Amino acid sequence: MPASDSPAVLVARFLKANGYTETLSVFLAESGVREEDVMGGGDGVTIEDVLEERRWFDFVSRFEKVRLDGDNVDGEEEKRIGWLEPAPRIPIRIETLPAPVGNILHVSLIRLLSSTTPTATTPTILLTRPPSRLHLFSPKSPHSLLPLPTPTPHDSAILCTSLLQNRYLLSTSMSGQLAISDLVAHRGVLVVRRDHRKFVVGLAVWEGREGAWVATAGWDGWIFVYWVGVGLAGGEPVLGEPVGSVHLPTNPLSILFIPSPIADNPPLLLASRTDSTLLAYYAISPSLTFLGVQPLTPSSVPATAFSPSFLALRPPDPPTPDGDQRTTTTTPHIVAITTSHVPYQKLIIVRLVIPSLPATPSPSADSLGRTVSPEGNDWESAILIHTTTNAPQTLYSTPQLAWRPGGKGVWVTGDDGVVRGVDVVSGRVVKALSGGHEEGTRVRALWAGLVDGEEVVISGGFDGRCVVWRCET
Repeated sequence: MPASDSPAVLVARFLKANGYTETLSVFLAESGVREEDVMGGGDGVTIEDVLEERRWFDFVSRFEKVRLDGDNVDGEEEKRIGWLEPAPRIPIRIETLPAPVGNILHVSLIRLLSSTTPTATTPTILLTRPPSRLHLFSPKSPHSLLPLPTPTPHDSAILCTSLLQNRYLLSTSMSGQLAISDLVAHRGVLVVRRDHRKFVVGLAVWEGREGAWVATAGWDGWIFVYWVGVGLAGGEPVLGEPVGSVHLPTNPLSILFIPSPIADNPPLLLASRTDSTLLAYYAISPSLTFLGVQPLTPSSVPATAFSPSFLALRPPDPPTPDGDQRTTTTTPHIVAITTSHVPYQKLIIVRLVIPSLPATPSPSADSLGRTVSPEGNDWESAILIHTTTNAPQTLYSTPQLAWRPGGKGVWVTGDDGVVRGVDVVSGRVVKALSGGHEEGTRVRALWAGLVDGEEVVISGGFDGRCVVWRCET
């Protein structure tokens, strides 16, 4: 029996709608299409629908922006090198996941302090699943399940995690909690706060010498900023009341700390929200202060409405001979963004145009929104890439992305079980990682980076699989 949206069904619907009765009878007999499939109800797809979607896709594609080889992406003088090979391509499924199978909500690779050698760290795969499970695995095949040194800190599914000082796990949950656990000294859950009333979908951490700035974003519309004191001596983290907060008109989607243009200043906070094509900038000290916005569609009304779903800062260049790998204020900040476009996701890569920092914070959001850095209001030229990734998604998707080491490419998730690699020079999809996840299932979680010098991609999906993608077996 043909699928309800197969070409044969679409042809049969066209014949019926246009009164080709005799031709329809012969076609039904030869194709095996049933009369009830032709009816299709109110949601039946037609040839006209397909043509209209194609016309709309072609129209929207006219607004895409890609770059040619050698174009300057990050402000450097030398020719830009695009996608490099070898790249991860071989899927290795983690078979040691304990039962029962559940959706993978979050994956990352953390580097834990060794309990025996204080200065050594061990790369470890971390993933979360409902109802509140958190698992640790060895990154080396056969990816042994590692003992969890602390009980699960939450009463609901864990959505975001980050590691502080290579030992303290910060995690957020669907119930609005923020928790800190000790993964090294077996001291269990140290701190739990519940300032949000709904899902905490965003967690940003900026680590310093005496502690860390932590920001959370929830589907209750709130963004909270905390200062977590730790100290050089490695004392127990201290998490108090939020030092700043802001309530947005719509739910926040993604938050990100970026370096301040002023040396030795606290970082700035970048945020996106639903039903808005603007990126919002905030100063976090002495209080959370709105600085301005940067539009992702500066020259016109967007052809289709979208939201910036996920933000990721371009990783720093490889370490210098002295080991310094910090992003400097002389390097333009580049951010990659996956969007909520349907039916196919888009990728935007933008150079941040940071608003100027007023000496005295002004309550006027409008005046601050019109104040930009000395580089000028150059929002149009700041959009470096605006392209379609061909990753299918729906209005309920949560697209993720991860930069390749050194910023030579971007990996994006999709709802078809495929992880796609995009060249940041041409803006084209040059790699498709398939065969690891079930076809047609959502890839929900993504991490990319180096493990013992080898480039690796880790993905988790709603098929319950966690897949490690390697360059070689």
